[in-house]
Amino acid sequence: YNGIKQSLSAYSQIEVVAHAKNGDDLPGVVALPKPSILLMESRLRISEGNAVKKMQEQFPNVRKIIYTWHKSMRRVEIAFEANAYGYLLKNE
Repeated sequence: YNGIKQSLSAYSQIEVVAHAKNGDDLPGVVALPKPSILLMESRLRISEGNAVKKMQEQFPNVRKIIYTWHKSMRRVEIAFEANAYGYLLKNE
């Protein structure tokens, strides 16, 4: 978390407003600050695709971006089938 927060702090137009340790914590963390973007670090198994869908149902105005090192087309498909706004690959 600190690594990505530090990386994003280089951009004045981005403010990290909350952090969740896991998918179960997401609804409570997202509800309070009402962010415009939710950056979800994910392995994107089917169950994590369900987490994106759940966030979409509860917070339809928050754009969900998946942040992962997985390059497989199936994982990208899972993300977009779950209504993710974007898919961002980590550097290897």
